[in-house]
Amino acid sequence: MFNHHHHRIHLINFTLTKKLSELYVFIVLRSLAISMIGIFIPIYMIKELGYPLFEVLFFYVFLFIFFGLTLPLTAKLSSKIGFKHVMLISLFPQLVFFYLLNQLDVFKIPLVILALIAGFTEGLFWLSFHLNFAYSTDRKHRGEEVGMWYILATIIGVIGPFFGGLILTLYNFHILFFIVTALLLISIIPLLMSKDIYKTSPMKWHKILDYSTGKEATSFIAYGIRLTGAGIFWPMFIFFSLNGYLSTGFIISFSSFAIIFFMWFIARLSDRINKDIIIKIGSLFEGIIWLVKLLVKSFGQIFFISILGGIAYTMIDIPFSARIYDKVRAHKPVEFLIFRELFLILGRLICLSLVIFTISKFDFMTNLKTSFIISSIGSFIQMLI
Repeated sequence: MFNHHHHRIHLINFTLTKKLSELYVFIVLRSLAISMIGIFIPIYMIKELGYPLFEVLFFYVFLFIFFGLTLPLTAKLSSKIGFKHVMLISLFPQLVFFYLLNQLDVFKIPLVILALIAGFTEGLFWLSFHLNFAYSTDRKHRGEEVGMWYILATIIGVIGPFFGGLILTLYNFHILFFIVTALLLISIIPLLMSKDIYKTSPMKWHKILDYSTGKEATSFIAYGIRLTGAGIFWPMFIFFSLNGYLSTGFIISFSSFAIIFFMWFIARLSDRINKDIIIKIGSLFEGIIWLVKLLVKSFGQIFFISILGGIAYTMIDIPFSARIYDKVRAHKPVEFLIFRELFLILGRLICLSLVIFTISKFDFMTNLKTSFIISSIGSFIQMLI
């Protein structure tokens, strides 16, 4: 592990540990690629291709279902060939997904096929990534190391959506798909530069609940609800409120920039005081912010509330993630992470299903705002448990 006499997090210090530094480089490149296009996918489907909202939301429903179904395969593959190899394998269906998405304007491929490929990709990647990260980090400084990951991802998040929006404004989705594909291919290089990590103990389904509680299950459901509101519905609301790719990318990017220094503070704090206290304060703050989002209209209002929302999200996410990795190392990692992912997926499906239920009752923008109320409830639930 790291030298305990030196600070663990420096943006330019990649003599950390070889396996962790290369993991950081990989996640930075992958985050850059995904952040350039991820928030625009539902917008692309609705605005450019003319899909109705309910079809796009069902695409995400099937995506998360296939994500969950892929987890046992990921667990088995990880024990056989190593975490990094599974992360590498996940890049190939990811590339296929973007290629087919790029062809949707020519060939009307059923969205359920795209959802299957995307869910398979996510299931392969995230479980193996979390296992790799858990075994590559140091327990005493896990808050800082998780914070480093968040800071790097956020720095990239500042660049990605803005340039994604700029490319869409100046060119089109075809050019953006090409750039994203190139970045994903480049991201393979750091993963090839160190040995893989193998944990050969087989996964046992009956052990999934042994190290978990109803309280944890509820917190993951609430977390999944919040993730869906922030990752799918809020960017859509920004775009259709302001009607522009560039303005959407700008707000997502530069509101992220404003919270980078706050992230560093929270990352350090989460190693020094009770993580639950930070999570509860952040959850209360975020729950209120989701309700305020119902009222925002102008560019300035949306930008300001995005910054506040990002701060609250960070207060929950960094200590919450650090606590998860502590438990992964303390207990059965594969079983606990599958437990986590399954209940995150359940939270996502609850949020999506509730919004789908409102589609026939309200107009488009009200449907999007329904997710804010649901996300607010998710935040308040996370505060209470």
